[in-house]
Formats: sequence, structure tokens, C-alpha cells
Amino acid sequence: AIAKTLAFGSIMGGPSFAYQSMGPEFECGDACLGEYVIYSAPFNPSPSEVLSTCGAANSPGTAIASLEECVAAWDMLGEKKSDNTPSASWSGRTPDTGYDNYWVPSGCAINGGGGVHFNKASDGLGGSGYRLLCLSYYMLLTEWAIPGRYNPFNSIGGRGLTEATDLAALVSSTDANKLRDGVRLSVTVELTRADRYPTTFELTRQNNFDGIKFNLPAPAGGWKVGVQKIVATIPESAYKLPLAGGDIGWSDMNRLELYANEASDERSCYLAYCNAYVDLRNAYCGGYTCDSNSEYTSCKSHWSTYGKGEGRSPDPEVCGQAYSITLRNVALRI
Repeated sequence: AIAKTLAFGSIMGGPSFAYQSMGPEFECGDACLGEYVIYSAPFNPSPSEVLSTCGAANSPGTAIASLEECVAAWDMLGEKKSDNTPSASWSGRTPDTGYDNYWVPSGCAINGGGGVHFNKASDGLGGSGYRLLCLSYYMLLTEWAIPGRYNPFNSIGGRGLTEATDLAALVSSTDANKLRDGVRLSVTVELTRADRYPTTFELTRQNNFDGIKFNLPAPAGGWKVGVQKIVATIPESAYKLPLAGGDIGWSDMNRLELYANEASDERSCYLAYCNAYVDLRNAYCGGYTCDSNSEYTSCKSHWSTYGKGEGRSPDPEVCGQAYSITLRNVALRI
């Protein structure tokens, strides 16, 4: 169950978070995509404390896209104190350019008096008590519908990524080949068959190397037809170094591959049916593993003429039913 209230908290010495409060059976997914993270700049900040924009090393997250969304978010959080909500390009306003302090960071910010500012300049820098509001996730992929297909390794699809590919701000400060503690993967999964579901998630720059690869947890109650939302912690074993050596290329993480518990199609199911029986392998495949198109035709004919009536298993008709797996809102969360 997902509670409807929005909670607000903070971590001593670190950023503050707005988050959906959770019930005992809470599963994160679309409902969590309204989370925000707030970064604060002190007066007269040191260079490392200056706020620039969402996604910087000291302010990881995704930038809010518009003044309207910015105002609504600060209002929801109870921080907006002024109806004056300017949007402009405050570029390069620093002590070096004649100002007594760093001024407005790029994106969605609020000053100490509760005045919301949306800085359209890409080179804004914030101090003077400004706080920067970011979305607390990196959206890797909005939607991907994957039709079922056969693959001997149970990979059902791979694709390039074009949304959030620069994950450098999420990298651990102590290990260049790991993400920060607490970074999680959240994803909404829609299934057309409960017995065909995702198992392994691979976000790498090359097959099996240079990124992360790990098994997804099943949702509470197991996989079901329809929509389910999951959140996964990233285990230590997930990190895969580049094949050629060196550090993981987090700044250009542009490849995603998904594996299923079984990647099958009609052809593979009828071949599996024959391969389950010595007499069928001997009759149609020379005693060897059945794998050709002509052997598939023979296996399918045997099933419809004899095997189905004899009650043989596995049932290739059930196995070969069409299916798809759809991923939505695939995100790394802070």
C-alpha cells in the first residue's frame, strides 16, 4: 500500500529529501518519481560549496525543467514565501565579476527569504544561502516494449540509451568503480505472461563489461500479469570493470540489455519438445540435439499428430505463446 502523504526530512550535514512515505508493502516505481533533493549553499561559500546545477559533483540529480514546475515544487514543500517568482538568465554572477557573493545556481532555486528563482543560464553559481532543488533520480529510459524472442543466453533485447547517460555525479567519492552508497534502481515492469519475466539487468558500455550487471528482485507476491513496480539495491558483485582495464566509464553509460527467465519463441519450444525425448531425437534429428528449421517442422508435426494426444510434455503450444516485457521509468535513484 502506498500512503498519499508527502513526508519531508533531512540528513545531518547533508542534503534534505522530500519523499513519499511508505507503508509495509511499499514498492517504489512511478509513485516515487516525484521525489526531490535539496542542496544548500552557505554565505561566502568555499569553491567546493558553491552550487552550480543539478548533476554536478556536489549536487547530483536531474534538473527541473520549467519555472512552473519549480514554483509548484517549492510550494508543495512549504518553502515558497514570496509571490515574486522571477525567471531570467543570471550568468556568471560571482565575487570576481563585481558581486559580493555567488548568486543564483542554474535551474530551480530559492533564497533565504523564500523567493523562488529559475535561472535559465547554464553557468549560474549559487551561494548567499541559496538552495537548489533537483529531482532525486536519473531517468535512464522512459519506456521500452520488448517482444519475446528466443536467445540461447535468455537475453531478450539490447538497446542504446540517449536520456541520462552521464552518471559521473553518482560515483562514489572513495571508489571510481562504484556508485554512491544508497543509489538504487527503480523500474516499472509490465508483463503479458507471468511465467516470462525479467531476471538480469545489464547497464554496461560493452557486453558484460564496463558498468553494472545484476539480478532483479521479484516484487512482493511474485511476478504477475500486468504492472508491477520494483526497487533494487545494487550489490557489490554488480560492478563490471572494462575488459581492457581501467575505470568504468560512468560519464557515457549508453547501453542496456535485459535478460528473462526464459527467452523462447515457437521454434525453440518445439525443438525443446523433441529434445526432451530420446525417441524423437532419434527419429527426427539423427540422435543429436534438434536445432534446424527442418527438424522444427518435424517436431511440430509430431506434436500435433501424436504428442498432444499422448499428453507429452513440455507442451510447446503453451511454451510458444507470444509475450512481451515492457519497462517504464527506468531510473537510478539517489
